[in-house]
Amino acid sequence: MVYGGLFGYDKSDILQRLPQIWVPEFERVEGPQTRTEVEVLLLRRGFSFPLIVKPEVGERGIGVQLVRTLDALVEVLERIQRPHLVQRFCPFEEEYGIFVIRHPGEERFRVESVCGKRFMEVEGDGVHTVEALLTADARNFRYLDRLDATELAYVPAAGARHRCQPIGNHNRGTVFLDYRDRMSPALVEQMNFLLKDFDGFHFGRFDLRAASWESLVEGRDFCIIELNGAASEPTHIYSPGFSFWEAQRTLGRYWSLMARIARQNGPAPHRPSSQFWADFKAYRRQVR
Repeated sequence: MVYGGLFGYDKSDILQRLPQIWVPEFERVEGPQTRTEVEVLLLRRGFSFPLIVKPEVGERGIGVQLVRTLDALVEVLERIQRPHLVQRFCPFEEEYGIFVIRHPGEERFRVESVCGKRFMEVEGDGVHTVEALLTADARNFRYLDRLDATELAYVPAAGARHRCQPIGNHNRGTVFLDYRDRMSPALVEQMNFLLKDFDGFHFGRFDLRAASWESLVEGRDFCIIELNGAASEPTHIYSPGFSFWEAQRTLGRYWSLMARIARQNGPAPHRPSSQFWADFKAYRRQVR
């Protein structure tokens, strides 16, 4: 990965190096598209809605959109100024972050962290809209601006759990949960299988969707959303109730491991070049 996956790497380059059977089909789109070009893309790839559109280079779910209609897709792609991916939406209900490490010279990855994700939801009463239900929630009201008018106006049935946000990121209201008690030899085998052909990878996190935890571990009914590199975190530390100071110690420990792997992997450490800083500044401007 460019800069070890710290920033600025192309998502499509990473996805192409993983077992394609588990990667939802995608197409890289270089710049603004006309309606005709979008229609040709859909026909050529056999895509059907809903679809995910996301920046080729980005972080933390910024710019990721779920589009459900041709008009909505055209509206998005007409405005893009940088490369984006158009990708089949992975329909599985559960999402996990699996953090792995392999030291140079070791043959196998170790699973260091397991995180489950609880998407932003409301419980309907048959009377109030999603907007009203979220406004009454001390945590979720702050994410109202992430939802469109149609979603906000929807009235869930009484007693029904309604998922308001299909994208599993903190800035979309998702709660991260500590699932380290689910670590198992079978999970380790699965992660090693997914990375068996990815030369040079030592440190990072899979984001995966699955029909269930069992289906992920058994290698069926799941898909790879992303594989992240040096910018990865063991996201179980964001679980409610997890100590702030313990989270800091955990991050420090893994940053130290990353530095050790870097030293083992190549020549003596050196200062970042002027090109590094130029690329980093350009990346930050792009994200903003």
